[in-house]
Amino acid sequence: MIFDEWLQSKRNILLLYYLCESISSGKSLLDDCWPPSALSEEGFGKLKDELRRCMPLDSMIVDLWDWDVHFEDALGYEWFFDAACGDESCVASCSEDLADFFLQQAEDLRLDYDQYDDYESFKNRVRTEATEFIGKWQGNLTKKFG
Repeated sequence: MIFDEWLQSKRNILLLYYLCESISSGKSLLDDCWPPSALSEEGFGKLKDELRRCMPLDSMIVDLWDWDVHFEDALGYEWFFDAACGDESCVASCSEDLADFFLQQAEDLRLDYDQYDDYESFKNRVRTEATEFIGKWQGNLTKKFG
C-alpha cells in the first residue's frame, strides 16, 4: 500500500480529527509525532532507520558524522520524531536545538570553519543550515513515502 492509498483508507478518521479540532477552538489532537507503542523494539529501530535514511547528506550538519557524533541520537528520540514529522512549530524548535548542538560540538571538537569572517556569521549560517536540513529531511520523507 502506498501513502496515498493509506491516506484514502484513513480519510474518515482523519476527517473526525479535523472536525474535533474545529470544535475545540483549534486545539490540535495530532500535535505529537510519536511512533505507536504497539511497535516492538525491532520495529521501532526499523522506523528510525527508515527516517534516518531520508536525512539530507548535502549539509554541513552531517559533518558531525565524520567525527562519530550522531546528533540524531544525542538529541533524543523526542527531538528525532519531532524533527522528522513535526509541524512548523516543531521545525523551529528542533532547528534551534540542532544548531545549538552543532555549534557546541564544533567548539568541543575544534572544527575549523574559517571561511566565515566572524563567529556571528558562522552562527547565523549554522542556524540557517539547521532549518534547511530539517526542511529537506521532511521533504525527502514526503518524496519517498508520499
